[in-house]
Amino acid sequence: MNAIEASVRRCAAQQEHRVSETVFRPVAVSGPIRPLSLRRVAIWLAGAALCAAVVWQVAVWTRTLAVRDLQSHSLNTLNLIVANLRGTLAKHRYYPSVLARMPIVADALAGRRDRAGLDQVNAELERLANLSGALDIYLIDAKGTTIAASNWSLPRSFIGQNFWYRPYFQDAMRGVLGRFYAVGTTSGERGYYFASPVSDNGKVVGVVAVKLQIGELEPRWRYEDREVLVIGAHKVIFMSSRPAWVLTTVGPLTELDRSELDETRRYAGRSLRELPRKGPEAWPKGTGFVDVQIGANGGAGGKTERFLVVQNEMHDVSWTVAVLAKTNGVDLQVRQAIAISIFMLATLLLGISNILQRRRRYAERLAVRERITAELERRVAERTEALTQANRSLTVEIGERKRAEEELRNAQNDLIQAAKLAVIGQMSASVGHELNQPLAAIKTYSENARAFLNGNRPERASANLSAISELTERMARIVRQLRNFARKETVPLKPVELHAAIDEALELLAQRIATSGVVIDKSAADRSLWVMAGEVRLQQVLVNLIANAIDAMEGREHPVVTISAMQNGRNIVVDVSDNGPGIASEKIGHVFDPFFTTKEAGSGLGLGLSITESIVRQFGGEIAAANRPDGGAVFTITLVRANVHEDAAE
Repeated sequence: MNAIEASVRRCAAQQEHRVSETVFRPVAVSGPIRPLSLRRVAIWLAGAALCAAVVWQVAVWTRTLAVRDLQSHSLNTLNLIVANLRGTLAKHRYYPSVLARMPIVADALAGRRDRAGLDQVNAELERLANLSGALDIYLIDAKGTTIAASNWSLPRSFIGQNFWYRPYFQDAMRGVLGRFYAVGTTSGERGYYFASPVSDNGKVVGVVAVKLQIGELEPRWRYEDREVLVIGAHKVIFMSSRPAWVLTTVGPLTELDRSELDETRRYAGRSLRELPRKGPEAWPKGTGFVDVQIGANGGAGGKTERFLVVQNEMHDVSWTVAVLAKTNGVDLQVRQAIAISIFMLATLLLGISNILQRRRRYAERLAVRERITAELERRVAERTEALTQANRSLTVEIGERKRAEEELRNAQNDLIQAAKLAVIGQMSASVGHELNQPLAAIKTYSENARAFLNGNRPERASANLSAISELTERMARIVRQLRNFARKETVPLKPVELHAAIDEALELLAQRIATSGVVIDKSAADRSLWVMAGEVRLQQVLVNLIANAIDAMEGREHPVVTISAMQNGRNIVVDVSDNGPGIASEKIGHVFDPFFTTKEAGSGLGLGLSITESIVRQFGGEIAAANRPDGGAVFTITLVRANVHEDAAE
């Protein structure tokens, strides 16, 4: 930068020197200066009028282009926001219908659950709400009273609350999907409600409702130069990137509007004030301009800003999504265009004046000097501003990228932990069966030992006690494996014995393997291999792949899961294959995508293989899916070999 400035200044100094040699040279006057004639006055007035017309036309043209560009950018933003809203709502639309088919839901609403049974329903609803990301899930009987809710343990519990007046309840009781957005009368939180009827023997016995917390979308809409509004029925702003505008109206409410709002309690009796706008114009139906007071709670102390409004209707949810773009940039562009046009016209008039003046050379040289100086200063200023802006943008981008990477790592760790807990939940029945057998044996051995002691046969009693000790150690090993598997592992990579990890994974799935009749063939797995990994995370990878293989072979005769492991240079290659139907060719490229699943609806979230790929990449390895030539799928994991024997030799 210093070299550029020095070069520019040297050029400017040389030019000034050349100009100064001629600028101050005396100019001969050929005659006396004559006064302006009427013709010249008329010419000057006509030129001034022409210049004013040109400036006005430039201002109009610049404003039109700037508004068109602002509208285009706002429309792109609007389309993204509408797509985001539709995706968020669509993700949970069918969730109540799935819940309505659960036996415990129908039993609870049909009155076949006592108090203890309802407590179990509350706990299940709480688990499902945490798993799905819903704010609340609750059951409403036919009279509108909530009998079970995921927030049963919170002060804002819905249990005992009556929601007969809510339209979503009334729609669901008529047998259709209920949809409604409102402010919760109990929690005071804004949400979007889905409700589905629950039938028992062909009769609607109640409603299962799901509440989504859509207010968490608003922080993503905060831009420096625009605001985002979601306008609901009765012209009420239900969501906004500016919190002060939430639950205000874009127009006056009629008595009919207030009566309908009071009937449905959509906004929980909140006082709805009008958005502090200036001017008598009504809120535009399409694209238009509005003047809104900003700051000082919209009072006299706030400043008024003009916004360009671009809107889009979401008819399925009765929403109007609007993007309000600030027009400060438009006014600035118009002022700049006016300034530039005036400058250019002034330069033109100055040139004409210099032609008409007797001292033309002096004026021309002076103009050249001024233009050169201005151009050099402008270039220096532009380059300085460009470098400053680039440095500032780079600093901001680095900070944002670091934050994004940290958030990504945290999200990946949370997904991994959630997947492990989901696997534990799936294995809960197997673990219960695995523990029941030694418990029954312990009971039998203890009764026999007491009988042997009463019969004065201590050697037989001692044998029974030894058997009880072995069974107790077996139960402790099962519980210890589950505890280790559920632990959120944060330790760095270390050498892990591959065969031991395979055995641990198979022992966790032992009951499921036994009940499904699957044969595990691990004869091709080298027992001397060590890899660089995390012990618990490697077990999770193997559990996910083996469990998926068992699921894929459901209903097949002679199901076999084959596990092989071999060394390939500095890597270890592990194959987990099955003799199931394989993976469809059009789907094989998407098996590791998040939320992609080939299972039936409700059988999984489609996160297992995505998390498995993420874990393998954390180990510095790779995972690939393919179909076997003789039928079935095979997943190949490539991991870094651990040099435990070389380290021991050194």
